Amino acid sequence: MNTGPIESENSSRQRELYGASVAEIVAHITRYLGINQSQVARTIGLSVPMLSHLVAARRAKIGNPSALARLQQLHLLAQQVADGAVTPGEVDARVAVIAETNFDIQDTTTQTMRSATRDSQVSVREMQDVFRATADAAEWLAIVAQLRESHPGAAELIYAYSVARTAEAVEHWERTMRGTEH
Repeated sequence: MNTGPIESENSSRQRELYGASVAEIVAHITRYLGINQSQVARTIGLSVPMLSHLVAARRAKIGNPSALARLQQLHLLAQQVADGAVTPGEVDARVAVIAETNFDIQDTTTQTMRSATRDSQVSVREMQDVFRATADAAEWLAIVAQLRESHPGAAELIYAYSVARTAEAVEHWERTMRGTEH
């Protein structure tokens, strides 16, 4: 638990840098991958005390880009397990690969961007499936035409996910999600 202003500042800084505190990220990893904090430290290439300082927010930033990249990959793997995309039986092998991988920061940025794009495409396709299972294109186009003047944002949303090509819908998704980031 954060006990002072420095820990609180560091935790806030971690949220800015990583989207969540290191404590939250590590808790997610340990929960879904079935490994403990010491194993996380060894896997990402940090000492156990250093990871402990980061988790307790006595330190704000992970200075080693490869360790940060491995932590991000573990976090992504944990999310894949949580989502059911990766089975628990696959976890040990995937963790071993992450531990052995020497990421450089540019490769990690590219991988993260590719992963985000892939995740956007999956989310968009799932949404399109829901819209398209509910009504046919002609019905959605009629709804869009009725809403376009009075509710242009809703009309754009409905059009993007009901009848637009997946690439257009992904662009809409990413534009919308960038607009909601703080």
